Amino acid sequence: MKKFTVEDSFWHIFPDAKIGVVVCRGVDNSARDHDRYKEMLMNAENAALKYLKNPTLSKNDVVKVWREAFKKFKTKKGARSSIESLVTCSHHLRFA
Repeated sequence: MKKFTVEDSFWHIFPDAKIGVVVCRGVDNSARDHDRYKEMLMNAENAALKYLKNPTLSKNDVVKVWREAFKKFKTKKGARSSIESLVTCSHHLRFA
């Protein structure tokens, strides 16, 4: 990555935001050991699910914070914040 840009409008919405950028070089992200990654993903999912206490996803504090921030951006109606998209499948499986 040679350049990271933040639109000025972002700073108007979130003047106190802190942004970090992680750059990885020499990473091979092709899946070879599916069982190993499956276990890693399940462990990460279980760790994330500890923060979801309410069956209504939007009523969990950790999701509510992101949802409120996401609403400040101009997005298509019904678009979800990234945290909601990431936890939705696990959340439905847990409370099904």
